[in-house]
Amino acid sequence: MTRRPRPRPENPSRAVPRPPTPDLRLRAAADNGRALLHVVGEIDQESAPRLRRALETLLGDGASHVYVDLEGVTFCDSTGLHALLNARTQALAEQVELTLAPGAAVLRLLEITETAALFTLRTAEPPADHSSTHRAPAPQPSAPRAPAPQPPAPQPPASRPSASPVPTASPRPPEPPADPPAQR
Repeated sequence: MTRRPRPRPENPSRAVPRPPTPDLRLRAAADNGRALLHVVGEIDQESAPRLRRALETLLGDGASHVYVDLEGVTFCDSTGLHALLNARTQALAEQVELTLAPGAAVLRLLEITETAALFTLRTAEPPADHSSTHRAPAPQPSAPRAPAPQPPAPQPPASRPSASPVPTASPRPPEPPADPPAQR
């Protein structure tokens, strides 16, 4: 079987340019067994491997707690979710506490895929001193999540009115008056 060469565009300058890859910025810091990964931009098929490698490195460096600030993420697809789930698996295996601070895009993805409960989430603002590149702040404990509202219990279907009237319970009849005391 012979392979046919791929056709080349006649004029390479007329080739359709590929859109630029969205920028993903990762900034990591670690100190005293705590690590912070600050993520800004879009996480997609092209950028997710960078996120995955950064998480693997932080989780494998002996930190006892890794805090991932995802509030600056504007888009996250299934490959980004896969990177986060792999990080969770690695954190469990290495007994590292993993906390995510998801922004709206990541939180929506976690809710849609029903994976939010798998992570320790911190939905408040990230630690104030996350701008330092050599010291990771101590993450605050997560607020307890409120249980999801339960749907009302199904009610039995209403019965059809019958042709004959249904007797209703009447109030209890009054008790007869007590016998007067016997006379002497």
